[in-house]
Amino acid sequence: MCKIERLLDAETKGKDYIVATGDFNVVVGKGKEDIYVGHYGLGYRNDCGEMLVDIIATNDRQVNVTNTWFTQGRKCRISWMKPGDT
Repeated sequence: MCKIERLLDAETKGKDYIVATGDFNVVVGKGKEDIYVGHYGLGYRNDCGEMLVDIIATNDRQVNVTNTWFTQGRKCRISWMKPGDT
């Protein structure tokens, strides 16, 4: 069980919200995926992105990748780019 799964399995009370932030090396890709991933992703889904979407889809709570639901400039959708922009 990964850290995200343990976090989502944690007990919460009432209307508590769980916010997971960090650099997960996840690329969920372009294109909407049910209610979990919005239209405004970037690139093609990698293995970590596939794992994250699977975890979210199998969870009972409403969880989504929020930065894919809003239109943003390309610079705001990535946190680091290899020199040479490749």
